[in-house]
Amino acid sequence: MSQNTTSTPSGLLKVYFPSISTVGKTRSKTKSTSRLKALYKLARVIHIYISMVLLGLLVFFCLSGIFLNHNDWFEKSYQDRSVPLVLSTDVKKAIKKSQTLGDAPVTELQRYLAEEYRLTHLNQVQFDSEMGELIFDYQLPAGYATAYFTTDGEATLEYRKGSWITIMNDLHKGRHSGPVWSWVIDLSAVFMLLFSLAGLIILVQNKKYRGIGLILGALGIALPFFIYWLWVPFIHH
Repeated sequence: MSQNTTSTPSGLLKVYFPSISTVGKTRSKTKSTSRLKALYKLARVIHIYISMVLLGLLVFFCLSGIFLNHNDWFEKSYQDRSVPLVLSTDVKKAIKKSQTLGDAPVTELQRYLAEEYRLTHLNQVQFDSEMGELIFDYQLPAGYATAYFTTDGEATLEYRKGSWITIMNDLHKGRHSGPVWSWVIDLSAVFMLLFSLAGLIILVQNKKYRGIGLILGALGIALPFFIYWLWVPFIHH
């Protein structure tokens, strides 16, 4: 009498209902395929629309990067100007009465400069008791602005404004550009990372170009390190 190898319930199911044993595997494979298709579709959407959102910023950072790398190509032109400030009678009286920084109408003057000249990111305020001057200092991309208020009632704004190339260079570095522009730089970096990862996912899906694409990607990662090691000056200790 031959030994029964299908005495267990699972073995009996495989003998009498062979299709049932593959149902679980088929469903699992179908779910996996559906998830991959959804991932590839999402990657395409991210890659297309983020590239459109980043188009202007990518062009900006590419051009300003070239300008920064070749400063000698462009003349560093700046405009230095001085303009009188028109203050209200009440503010003038408050300044004349000022003996210390605490006595000065700092809030009113700061509001005035913000409304009239869009100077919103104050660097520092000083009170020169010897000269009788209240000084507001602002740092700007490719320039600065300094407002002088004397206890005699005189007020002057001196400022330096750079060319559009020098302004672009400082914006590229985030120099004196304020917290909002700093967020623009950070978010651009995050979106560029998502854009790159979405492109990688799309590449992995494409069997025809996957091999050469991954090789070129690996070379692209290694090349900057290779160039730095061979040609960029550094101290090896």
